[in-house]
Amino acid sequence: MRCAPPLHGVAGYAEILSRRSGLPRDARHQVEEIQRSGAALLTLVEDLLEVSHGEADACPETIDPVELLAQAAAASRDVAASKGLPLHVRVLPGAEAFLLVDHRRLRQILHRLVSNAIKFTTQGEVDISVAREGPLTVFRVSDTGPGIDPDLIPTLFDAFVQADDSISRTHVGCGLGLTVARRLTRAMGGQIALESTSVAGSTFVVRLPLALADKDTTTGCARPAITETRGAARVLIVDDHATNREVARLMLAPLGCDIFEAVDGFEAVEMASAAHFDLILMDVRMPRMDGLAATKAIRALDGEFSRMPILAVTADAMPEDAARCRAAGMDGHVAKPLTHASLFAAIDAVMAGNDEAADEKAA
Repeated sequence: MRCAPPLHGVAGYAEILSRRSGLPRDARHQVEEIQRSGAALLTLVEDLLEVSHGEADACPETIDPVELLAQAAAASRDVAASKGLPLHVRVLPGAEAFLLVDHRRLRQILHRLVSNAIKFTTQGEVDISVAREGPLTVFRVSDTGPGIDPDLIPTLFDAFVQADDSISRTHVGCGLGLTVARRLTRAMGGQIALESTSVAGSTFVVRLPLALADKDTTTGCARPAITETRGAARVLIVDDHATNREVARLMLAPLGCDIFEAVDGFEAVEMASAAHFDLILMDVRMPRMDGLAATKAIRALDGEFSRMPILAVTADAMPEDAARCRAAGMDGHVAKPLTHASLFAAIDAVMAGNDEAADEKAA
């Protein structure tokens, strides 16, 4: 998947602002609305580009299911209100416990299902619920729309499929939302199903094997191991877009790193050959010299310069893109738009792999 750089900037700056303390209440609300609207826009892009997208490695976070459902409802409440549809949220007894889950994937699933329910419901209501059923956490999104003929259900999750031609003419869409929701659900080890008749509305059911967590559980997406570097870690950010460089720099700022910047691969190779860096964040598509060629050139340097950890930070997020980055000599891959969680988890993975390689060489 490739999203336009402006989306990276919107998502990145909103993420950074949301973590600032001392924001006035109205300003915080506005930032949250930017995040929600940006997430909705990103979903539209992903519906078109993510059909064959293999998700990056999961990044589990500790979340409050009550807050998660509230956010899912808030992101679509204005659209529901414009149609006069109440949007109900129910957390059933036993489902209040904190969960360890890839928040980004789950948020995308719920957003697609809720948006779908609102789109096809003209009167009545939409209901979002979560329950704990044995080892599974079960999310249900129900509506009072026209329902779907059971004969159509087996193909409903296929790409570019909608319930019937009359609906596709009435409602704008390309029939990818449910396809992506199913793929994300399967990527999390779960299942998605539809319970519907042709007359009585629809209920989409997502069953996920999610682990319970304490509120203060530390996840793999916490402060990355690069902070253990003696002195301030030296990080080189390589990207031809100034906005992307600033977003990465601001996300790394709380770690106390010494940040250096390069505008393309050619400049990155020059800087990497002259000074040691504890980590290089490397974009892939750049003028003059792209990130793949730059990585190969750095790996061809002498001594310690050839072993600097390189993390691909790119909008090229297909499985073959990640494989191409590793084949060029990169140590890891993280997709844009960045979040603190995804960036820190990727840095942790790269630093851990680098430490293991150093141990093997020493042995």
